[in-house]
Amino acid sequence: MNKYSVVVPVHNEEGTVALLCARIKEAMDGIAPGRYEVIFVDDGSTDRTFYFLKEIVNKIKELVVVRLDKNYGQSLALQAGFDISQGEMIITLDGDLQNDPAYISRLLEKKEEGYDVVCGWLKFKHARLSRAMVSYIANIIQRIVFKVKIHDVGSMFRVYSRSALSGI
Repeated sequence: MNKYSVVVPVHNEEGTVALLCARIKEAMDGIAPGRYEVIFVDDGSTDRTFYFLKEIVNKIKELVVVRLDKNYGQSLALQAGFDISQGEMIITLDGDLQNDPAYISRLLEKKEEGYDVVCGWLKFKHARLSRAMVSYIANIIQRIVFKVKIHDVGSMFRVYSRSALSGI
């Protein structure tokens, strides 16, 4: 069994998948060479995302590509990745390079402190003020309503233990 599974849902990301694959491979080779898999779930892309991934899969042995027949949305694409993942820990990130795979090691360090789920925090250094404000307000509301202590509730950059996903 692989120690880590990296699950990345993508939809119309033909411009980023090659670079993202390379960055994930570089990060994971530094963390656990040969003990990981990378699962890209193409959520019904209408561009060439799937074809680029199929070309890359021949070059990166750790890469698995799943193609959904239509766009089901990020949650179902993640679930498809979770369902086939084999790792003890599952790492998720966005397919548009919002999350730098170089920071996976920092999430894993926090995970080793005993947490079942560790969430990354997307800082809006260069984001438009309107986007940052909407996200900030949404995070406050979600923290109050759901009583979770997470800075960026909407962030896809996370690490889960296998047991934490068993109930999802």
